[in-house]
Amino acid sequence: MNEQLLSSFSGILGKMEKAITRLRGLIRQGYSCAGTASGGKDSSCEVFLLIEAIRRESLEGFTQARHYVTSADTTIENPSMLRHLELFLEDVQAFCAHENLPVTAKIAKPSLASQFVTSTIGRGTLVRTPENSVKDGKAKRPCSEDWKISPQQRLRKQLADEVQRDGFRETITILGTRFEESTSRALNMERRGENDLEPVRGPDGYLTYSPIADWTVDDVWEMLGMFTDDKLRPFPAPASIRTVNRMHELYRAGNEGTCGVVLGDGGNKAACGSRFGCAFCCISGDRDKSMESMIKDPNHAHLAGLNQFRNYLLATQWDMSKRELVGRTLSKAGYVRVQPDTYSFSHRMALLRYLLTLDVLESERAENHEEDLYAGKIPDTEENRELCDAQFEMITPQQLIAIDFMLGLHHYAPHGHPALCAWYEVRHL
Repeated sequence: MNEQLLSSFSGILGKMEKAITRLRGLIRQGYSCAGTASGGKDSSCEVFLLIEAIRRESLEGFTQARHYVTSADTTIENPSMLRHLELFLEDVQAFCAHENLPVTAKIAKPSLASQFVTSTIGRGTLVRTPENSVKDGKAKRPCSEDWKISPQQRLRKQLADEVQRDGFRETITILGTRFEESTSRALNMERRGENDLEPVRGPDGYLTYSPIADWTVDDVWEMLGMFTDDKLRPFPAPASIRTVNRMHELYRAGNEGTCGVVLGDGGNKAACGSRFGCAFCCISGDRDKSMESMIKDPNHAHLAGLNQFRNYLLATQWDMSKRELVGRTLSKAGYVRVQPDTYSFSHRMALLRYLLTLDVLESERAENHEEDLYAGKIPDTEENRELCDAQFEMITPQQLIAIDFMLGLHHYAPHGHPALCAWYEVRHL
């Protein structure tokens, strides 16, 4: 019965085997592979194929380098997508430990000082919008550079150094990019010389490889569909059926209930091209359509406050009463610039209290949800069990301390610990 079912997937199975064979060839040459994971459909396929290549080499007793599955967390990711990604990486790590595979999951994060809440609330840096993200007539994404690209570059260098110290060749970044995904993606891939045959060396000197570069969106969904049924799995999967189904649900929730298979590569996307952007992304313009669609779904309704906070940031971007007029640096001539290019102390404190309040409300929602589950008021499903945990914490203890240090130095601060006092007021008073 299983062979009959798998025969209907012969086309995609052939493509999967080709990709696995090429990945095994790189491993045989002594390369370390770092698969990139975003939680989306394309990167999930790429990670599945990479882990299977590593598993097969391990079964044959080949001594291979340590490999990695890497991801990026801006610290203000869409909480539902971030939670899915965390669970996906937990699945991968557990599978690799069970199979005794030399694979480690790593998440790249921006430095504490450059994270959104410490930068915007602590230092008063203005949020990035379409209006202030244009230079020389071209749209810029400095937030993407600071929160995703730079942290990933640091992590990549760290991993490459580790592998080469162990006597292996350099690390190849394995990507889930496809020519068919979009015109801009295809142009960028062509400019870099990407293909599904061999790695290419980028301007930064690092190797990247795209094993599914020539796949169609139907190929991607067909492969993932095989891992939603134990009878169809062609090889052991590094992620559970629940994890794959959760990804399907996220695509549907972010696109007005339209199934990702029907949607293809279109639908709501963030300004940076990803399916689910940052929770507070203001570069996407007047609306975050993906988030607005998600909060209509009961399983993601708890994100509504974050969307309101994002809209508030955008709505107040030209309110000069919320800006500082006096600059923070002294020129060589002894002058201070008068320019409203940072948020005022009072506005930063207000933003801090808003986010602390959202964190408290989410904690209370999770506690009430858990009580309703065990009281039998809501169905005992995997989704409801997952929602028993708080789905986000926008101000972590480490960030709170950093914000407190920065605000405590402000000339309007009434004392040395304004952020800690705000936390106490919100949490306990």
